[in-house]
Amino acid sequence: MKRFAVSLEQRESGAPRVSVAGEIDRSTVDVVRLEANRQIELHGPGLVLDLVRTSFMDSSALHLIEALRLRTSEQGGALVVVVATYGVRRLLEIAPPPRDVLVTVARSRRGAAVTNGRLSPHRGQTEAA
Repeated sequence: MKRFAVSLEQRESGAPRVSVAGEIDRSTVDVVRLEANRQIELHGPGLVLDLVRTSFMDSSALHLIEALRLRTSEQGGALVVVVATYGVRRLLEIAPPPRDVLVTVARSRRGAAVTNGRLSPHRGQTEAA
């Protein structure tokens, strides 16, 4: 069986971070959706969806990102998506989310994930921040 986990990091200031390890597909997307929606209900419309440890995602994850974008923006908040793996980055380059979703690219430096890039305003391109 494939490993899959959803974890939460709630900081005193800022939006909650929902992290996903493993694959997001139609068999796991509802778990992520439930936790993300729960955090929006509890802490307001800002959310960080951390996909750094996500090894694969399909179109169900793209639909999830769109649903979370709609929910956060309708309430005056924002959605940030953090990615690292090639497959996830590539899917978001091919089918980028709307411009009001900030997608950041985390790169490992000495074992630590650091956000240092984002998808550019030109759809499908990555730029260093």
